[in-house]
Amino acid sequence: MLGIGFDLPTLARRRSGGRWYRPDDVLRILPGSNRAMVRLSSGVVVEGTIETLIALGYLTYARTGSGWAIDKAGVWREFTSNAPRITDAGMTIEPAATNLVTNSSAQGAVLGVLGAGGALPTGWFTSGGTGLTKEVVGIGVEDGIPYIDVRFWGTNADNYATVVPSNLSGLVTGTSYTSSIFVTLVAGSTASLTSRTLKTRYNLSPSGATDINQNLTFAPGRLVDNRQSGVAVTAGTLTGTGQLILVFNNSPGAAIDLTIRIGCPQVEAGLVASSPILTAGSAATRAADDFRCPTSGLSLPTSGTLVAEIVPAASFDATYATETGLLVVDDADNARLSLRGAGTAKGPRLVVGDGTALGAVSPTTGVSAGVACRAIAVYSDTKTGDNRLHVNGVNAGTAGGRTSTFNAPTSIGLGQAANGGGFHMSGVAREWGIRSTVLASADGTLESTRYVA
Repeated sequence: MLGIGFDLPTLARRRSGGRWYRPDDVLRILPGSNRAMVRLSSGVVVEGTIETLIALGYLTYARTGSGWAIDKAGVWREFTSNAPRITDAGMTIEPAATNLVTNSSAQGAVLGVLGAGGALPTGWFTSGGTGLTKEVVGIGVEDGIPYIDVRFWGTNADNYATVVPSNLSGLVTGTSYTSSIFVTLVAGSTASLTSRTLKTRYNLSPSGATDINQNLTFAPGRLVDNRQSGVAVTAGTLTGTGQLILVFNNSPGAAIDLTIRIGCPQVEAGLVASSPILTAGSAATRAADDFRCPTSGLSLPTSGTLVAEIVPAASFDATYATETGLLVVDDADNARLSLRGAGTAKGPRLVVGDGTALGAVSPTTGVSAGVACRAIAVYSDTKTGDNRLHVNGVNAGTAGGRTSTFNAPTSIGLGQAANGGGFHMSGVAREWGIRSTVLASADGTLESTRYVA
C-alpha cells in the first residue's frame, strides 16, 4: 500500500499537539477537521488526512462526476469527480440523483428587457403577466449558486405571472419527485401578491395535466438560506413530460414592482432535495458517494462501540421503503452489525444478529432532518445486555436480547451498506468511529452528547 512516496512511521507518529484519537480507537474519521486514522492488527496506527488514507488504500472513495457541498459559512463548493466532498461542516454523502431541469446553471441569460434584447437562460420562459415589463436585471453567482435577477413591473392585466425554468422529461408514474429552488426578494414589494407557488406539473395521456403545488416565500436575504422545496407523487398514465413553474398570483389590474433572484432549480426522484446538480443543456446525474474502510489488516474488534455523528437530510422520525446505512460492518443473513439511518423503522437504529435471529433497537422519537444526530452503538458477542444504542444523550435500550456475531466483510460501509453498493445515507457526516471498548451504559449516554462540531 505504501509504494507511492508515503512514510508509514511518519504518518503513525504522534502529532505535536498530542493525539487527537482515543486510545481504544480502531477507526476514527473527523471530516470537519479532515483527519482520519486506522489501527492495524500489528498495533501500528496510520493517521493523516482523509485523502492521504485514501491514497494509501486504508480508505476508499469514488464518485463519478462533480458534486457540491456546503461549508459552515453557507458557501456551496464544487468537488471534482472522485474527490470526497469535505468541508469544515463535515463530509457530504448522498445516493445518486438526476436533475431533470436542463439548465439549472442559468446559462445563456442576457441583461435587458425580455423581447427588447434581454433574455432568460436558454430553455427558460415566462407566461402570464400581460401588461408587465419583464427584465433580467442581474446575472451572477452568490455563495457558489449561479442566479438571475428578474424584475416584473407595471400593471398586470392577468391574475398571475410565471418563470418556467424548465420543461421536464423522463417522469415516471408512481414516483416521488422533489422540486427545489433558491429564491429571494432582491427589491420591491410583494404587497400586491395573493400567493407564490412552485408547481411541479406532469402531463397525462391522452390529455390533461396535474399540478403539485408548494407554497413559496419571496423574502430578502441570502440565497443559501432560502432554498425551498416540495414533494410531488405522480399518478395515472403519464406522457413522461412536464414543467417546473414558479408562479405568483395577484388580483387582475394590480400594480406590481418586484425583483426576485432565482438559482439552481432542481427536480429529482426522492423525498428530499439533495445538493445542487448543475446542468447546462440537458439533465445530469451525480453518482453516489462510495466511501468505505477495507478490513484487510484492520484490528476489528468482535465487541466494541460504533460511533456515528451526522446531520441527516431526511427525517429519522419517519419510515421509508428502503434502509440507509450510517456505519455498517455486516448486514447480510442473521449475523449482523449495522448502525442504520431511517428506513423501515425510525432511526438511527442498531441491528445485530447472533447467527440465528436478529435484534434491533431505535429511539422512540427519531432525529429530525437538519438536526445533529450522534449515535453510540455498543455491541458484544457475549452479552445481550451490552448491545445498546445511545442517541443524543438518551439510552434507547438494547437490541432485542441478541448478541452480535458478524462476519467480517471486505469493507465497512461508511454512509452505506457493508461492501458498498447501496443503501446510501443522505446528509453530512461529522464523525465515524469504531472503538475496542464496550462502553458502560452511563458512558455510552455521555458519549452520545459529545458532539464534534
